Amino acid sequence: MSLNADMIGLAAALAELLFIVLYTKRGWKVGFAKQLSSLIALLAASGSLLMILKVYTGFREGDVKGLASGIALFVVIAVVYSILRLFLFSIRLASKLPVISLVDSALGVAAGFACGLLILYIVESLSPFFLGVEMELVTKGVPAAAGLVGSLIQNHMS
Repeated sequence: MSLNADMIGLAAALAELLFIVLYTKRGWKVGFAKQLSSLIALLAASGSLLMILKVYTGFREGDVKGLASGIALFVVIAVVYSILRLFLFSIRLASKLPVISLVDSALGVAAGFACGLLILYIVESLSPFFLGVEMELVTKGVPAAAGLVGSLIQNHMS
């Protein structure tokens, strides 16, 4: 049995959907404050990785201006992340209060969803650099799967 491109695309989209569902569930479990902290850490890490890649290409090509701007932006990201960590620590303490805890869990669902999408987007963006493969996870995978599932449902309903 050979798999065609539609089946591989559907399997990839279902894997992406499962990944997003798991992160959404994790968002409910850990709450908004902790999930927001994870989201900001993920953004800082991806920004740092992009700056490291900029420094590397600047060093490799002899571009001193690109090298210096990459190092400066890397330092700025590190300082801003350190300040935000202190702020988020205080938010996590307040989120343990009884009434706020339920709101924290409910908002954690949205933050978990956003974190799952962001991870898929980062993997898609960095795959050409590290894997040498163009991936279409978030931009085309999930909407294509939704269209395919929608057409399957319409075919079975009529």
